[in-house]
Amino acid sequence: MVLYVISKADDASLRKFRKRNNPDNNFEIVPSFDTAALDRNYMVENGLLDLETRATDEQVADIFSHVVQWSQCVADGLPRTILGDKSSIPDDFEIQASHLTKALTEPWDLIVWGADYNSLMIVQMPNQLGDCILKYDDHPSIGPAAPIGSQGGGSLLLRLSAIEGMSGYTISPRGASTLMGTLPIREYAYRHKLAGREIKGVSLSILFSSLIEHGMLSAHLSFPPLIVGRLPEDVFTSVGAVGDSFDYAQVDIKRLLDDCLSKAGCNPVGDAEPGVFPKLIHFVETTPEKQAYDEVNYFSEKKPPGVRPFGFSHYMAILSAAKCHPEFRIIVWCVAERDGVYWRAIKEIADIVVVPAPQRVFANPVMHPAHQSDIIRMSVLRAYGGIYLDLDTITLKSLLPLCSATHTVMARELASTRPRVEAESLGNSIILSPPGASFMDAWWDSYKHFDSRYWAHSSTKMPYLISLSHPASVVVLPPEAFFVPSWDQIGLSSLFEQAVTFPEAYVFHLWESMSWPVLKEIDELNVSSRVDTYSLACQATLSSADLDRISKSRESFAPFRAQSGGGSGLSRVFSEIYRNNDWGGSGNIYSGVGSDPHRCLDYINFICHYIGRLGHRVVLDIGCGDFRVGAEIARRCPETTFLAMDLVAEVIAANRQVYASIPNVRFEVLNLVDQVPAYESDLVIVKDVLQHLSNQSIQRAIRNLSRHKEIIFVNYMLTEYPIVNEDKEDGKHIRGGRLDFRAAPFNIDTTMLAKLLIKGSPGITEVVRYRPWDHADESKA
Repeated sequence: MVLYVISKADDASLRKFRKRNNPDNNFEIVPSFDTAALDRNYMVENGLLDLETRATDEQVADIFSHVVQWSQCVADGLPRTILGDKSSIPDDFEIQASHLTKALTEPWDLIVWGADYNSLMIVQMPNQLGDCILKYDDHPSIGPAAPIGSQGGGSLLLRLSAIEGMSGYTISPRGASTLMGTLPIREYAYRHKLAGREIKGVSLSILFSSLIEHGMLSAHLSFPPLIVGRLPEDVFTSVGAVGDSFDYAQVDIKRLLDDCLSKAGCNPVGDAEPGVFPKLIHFVETTPEKQAYDEVNYFSEKKPPGVRPFGFSHYMAILSAAKCHPEFRIIVWCVAERDGVYWRAIKEIADIVVVPAPQRVFANPVMHPAHQSDIIRMSVLRAYGGIYLDLDTITLKSLLPLCSATHTVMARELASTRPRVEAESLGNSIILSPPGASFMDAWWDSYKHFDSRYWAHSSTKMPYLISLSHPASVVVLPPEAFFVPSWDQIGLSSLFEQAVTFPEAYVFHLWESMSWPVLKEIDELNVSSRVDTYSLACQATLSSADLDRISKSRESFAPFRAQSGGGSGLSRVFSEIYRNNDWGGSGNIYSGVGSDPHRCLDYINFICHYIGRLGHRVVLDIGCGDFRVGAEIARRCPETTFLAMDLVAEVIAANRQVYASIPNVRFEVLNLVDQVPAYESDLVIVKDVLQHLSNQSIQRAIRNLSRHKEIIFVNYMLTEYPIVNEDKEDGKHIRGGRLDFRAAPFNIDTTMLAKLLIKGSPGITEVVRYRPWDHADESKA
């Protein structure tokens, strides 16, 4: 039996595969389809991909790698066994698989031999016992070292109803023919019996489950599995954990923190006096600048925040703590230095100390920055004691009356504001603890069983359970002390839409994961004009000296520090956006997450193939912004000249310096709404520009492009928002809904080329083509 192993065929992957598997097995390595070679336009034109498919290039390439094998199976007329290069296979796999296959008394299409770690399998049990849900699930730190099938006891084949995360399968020629008949690649769906709802997506598991559900595939599963796919270590590596992981439970934490303080040039933290609470306030920041974590959260449904600048609300968290505790030392522990107006401003009131990011605790992987923050705050409090505050808090009055030299102090959270229901959890956003507290030690010991899949179990549920078993070691305050207003709609409204008094509150927790759309709009320039609970708390904290400190920090930033706010109209609007870092970037030229190349790889790939296939030699990139995406395209298309244009002169000046080494790029200032591009071109690209403009400005921009023969408009849209061509003001916000150029008020004939996913975003990017010359004669007539 030949085992066809689909692999990227890079040395590291194959080396690991061969290390975990017996070389005597008859493996044949077949290369997976290269995403860089995936030409969506070509696949759509040739019936291989449905235009409406919402999938990444990686998802499409993964399925197409299997399509190639199915095609070969049909051509050979023989069953084909297909594996991934993360698979672990028992030495006698061929013998066991052949034995099980021969035992089948009816024709079959598909036999699934194994599943990935944490996978679900739904099978039909014998003797009319009905469906059974099976889960391959071991604790991350002690995951299996070998396939279950190799651990003795033998396997049997059960009728398969649905599966998630296959690791290896054998397909018959009949089954392969059925699968080939599902082309073009599209979004698939089946009804998940466990979830009780329809599951949609573009993956092999969903495709197979859909065909099984509709009686189009006769499928079986070996149980226990003969093959194990991605083990925990593969999962953790794929989502960003470092191979040589730093384990906070395996080092002398106090020595580590002392060393970090020394390297930062900060004074050491002295030993606490017996019976005296340490006058220390700690903050933790675990989001390195311009690094996204949206793909990190493999297990949890809770989505991480992605990139957020260190903003005004974070500055206010530190400033308010300092103002309420003038005798306390403030330390911000971070995994990397941030930058920006507010980060520079806090350096006058806090020590900044860089510490290693925790990648493990008691050998358990710590993947999400929020969980890394949990580990750091507990380590700091166990070593030094003091007050810990989240960066999405604002302190209203001194916490010193609550501090205890013998007990840890925390507060309950609310499950609901109205009716008032206390949650069975203790919020870890505010913790008061002396060093070496027994409660903190017991909580730390619970991390021996830490599991990233269970979002808040270790951070908020476990301290609550410990408080019940160790009541003498902790003081538990009511939610009103720290966590009212709460996270629900009533609570958020009372924070940001109403002016409400909360006399029992020492601190407001701002629930940034839900309130960021509001928080990011508040700064020192507008907070004084707002009348809501949070803004009033800011006003009570801010002094003229604080405002001067921020102003000086803002003035220190290039490239706008020497500018006097010149320009007019649209140019002034977008200059102010960059000047105020409204799209992030902490003082640098930054056009927002839509200009992060790693989020836009599918778009970059699509455009490069499009330019190459049509042989375009001159491309205008209008509204180029910080040009990070454009630079990747220019590097991959060295035979094409790119003229990148933007209406903000400072952006163009910065780009000329940053990208001086790319020989096929030039930069010019152009306001597309008011000016006609004076250059000839084969193609004009207008990416993520029109979504920021009013309908009138869009119409003027389209007219100014009418002399060019081919234009590609690229715009972000929210698929769940039904409004089309809703008008808006020119500015930083994108419009709700979507742009349809074929509808009023634009009424131009465009062709949809692609709908592309964006990493970490709920929306999609639509790529449409407009060829004014195709209709020039019609308009004249």
